[in-house]
Amino acid sequence: MANQAELIPFVMRVRVGDEYIPHAPLTTASQVLMPDDTTLEDYIAMTEPSELLCQIQHNLNGYPNVLLLERRYTAGTGGAGDGPAGGEELTQYPCRQTYQDANNLTVYTVKKFAELGTPTINKISDYVYTLTYSGADSLYIKLLLNI
Repeated sequence: MANQAELIPFVMRVRVGDEYIPHAPLTTASQVLMPDDTTLEDYIAMTEPSELLCQIQHNLNGYPNVLLLERRYTAGTGGAGDGPAGGEELTQYPCRQTYQDANNLTVYTVKKFAELGTPTINKISDYVYTLTYSGADSLYIKLLLNI
């Protein structure tokens, strides 16, 4: 077996635009690094859904799961298509929910969205909500209730 000095760290690459950049290389200390030299522990802490996003009174008389999606540069907050129209592709973000009772819940997510300020909540239907900010960001929340 080769000794540690002879091992070449495995480097994954991801495509960004027209070039491939290193992604999560392994160091000699066997510590995973993220592209911006953030350690795995810091990355996990950064993606922990610990920041208050919003409170929703849904009146579904149940305990739904929450699907949280982000879309930038949307043309609207929904209606005809039952969600934001236009803009970039949807990206799912981690979230968790707590329940005050069967008709009210609080959604928590990553720090990135807490830093955007207080969103305006728009109810599209009993199961769909959009959260809009003064900038180009908007969030799409879908309540998933298993009956």
